Amino acid sequence: MRSISKACIITFVNLGVGFIILVFCHMKLFIEAFSLIFLAMILDSLDGFIARACNEVLPLGRELDSLADLVTFGISPCILLISYMLPLNSKSLMALASACIFYTCCGAYRLARFNISNVSLDFFIGMPIPAAAALCQTLILMPRSYILPKIICLILAGILMVSEIKYPSFKVRNQVRCFTMLICVFPISTILLFTVTGNILISLKYSYIVSVFTYALLSPIMFKLEIASNSIFERRRNAC
Repeated sequence: MRSISKACIITFVNLGVGFIILVFCHMKLFIEAFSLIFLAMILDSLDGFIARACNEVLPLGRELDSLADLVTFGISPCILLISYMLPLNSKSLMALASACIFYTCCGAYRLARFNISNVSLDFFIGMPIPAAAALCQTLILMPRSYILPKIICLILAGILMVSEIKYPSFKVRNQVRCFTMLICVFPISTILLFTVTGNILISLKYSYIVSVFTYALLSPIMFKLEIASNSIFERRRNAC
């Protein structure tokens, strides 16, 4: 048996976190499960960084990463949402469960499509599944009675994952302005909401919702604008 790379070890930890989230959902430890999704996002970024830094970008690691992501970001957030929403009447439960199944299937398709792509791009085709999991997270922060909006958001997240829309990548340096604007959304919205509500917890909660939806819906537009501005800059520099 070949030695397991450092990146694969991080991936296995990420998979373990996804399993623990499912256990916490069964135990009704929703705050803990919610928090572990953030840890999983960090681990998912970390394994890719380590793989590139140690020159360990291998097909096996890519497949393992996708399998872990499907559990941690495709299944766990949906189970958390359904567990948190219970009890529900049968019609609402079936509708929400159907939307969660659609979301998970779209996540699996997006990961499989990424794996068979042999082209290294400076952007993502379709919304990355960790971002979709963050969007799923925000639904838990909304009132329990908002069942229809939650179903619509789950379907929207699934469609965005399998779409051909280009999303910016944190790995690329020429997209700094795009990510600077996205990162600034959270503190600015927190300050604005705090001046209105005077409650820091409420401000943080709704700022997170605003930040996630800003990435999901507006970052492709910001990405296009930055690429266009970079192209104009390059043409002007070449002309000089």
